[in-house]
Amino acid sequence: MKKIEGSPKSLKQLLQNTKYSIHYYQREYMWQRKHIEELIDDLTSEFLDYYVPGDDRKDVQDYGAYFMGSIVLAGRENAIIDGQQRFSSLTLLLMYLNNRLRSLGQNYSMIEQMIFSEAYGTKSFNINVEDRADCMNAIFNDQPFDTTNVGESVKNLYGRYTDIIDVFPNDDITDNMLLHFCDWLA
Repeated sequence: MKKIEGSPKSLKQLLQNTKYSIHYYQREYMWQRKHIEELIDDLTSEFLDYYVPGDDRKDVQDYGAYFMGSIVLAGRENAIIDGQQRFSSLTLLLMYLNNRLRSLGQNYSMIEQMIFSEAYGTKSFNINVEDRADCMNAIFNDQPFDTTNVGESVKNLYGRYTDIIDVFPNDDITDNMLLHFCDWLA
């Protein structure tokens, strides 16, 4: 039997410039609005427990961490065996944050590095699933996407992204706090 190793990692350590695949036998992306609401509420509540108005961004390094659960990977291709729902949902959240920052005229390159990897001048999503690429590109570019004639995972991904837009607490995580939240999340 092969040795199984576990180690704690930040979201940045997991996603930055690292490719993941989802094997064909894995279930579809099935999260519903209630799962997204719970994830957003957990993350934003935890962040707000630490945030003090007037904190500098560097103060975020002293904030507590949030345990997002385990991710189980297999093989050299980093196939996600367990944690696909959470991983995919966190990627959607990162895209939302990236789009919100862009709308404010701000750039946070670390988020993009957690969404994409680049090799030989070509970008591709870190969770690399071919039939999701068009939808993910539309979301990343903050464009509408037609979910007619697409698979269940793609419909759910687009639906959950629109849920994030609806449920993210913009009144609690204000524009002037957004970079702090991104630093903490990463």
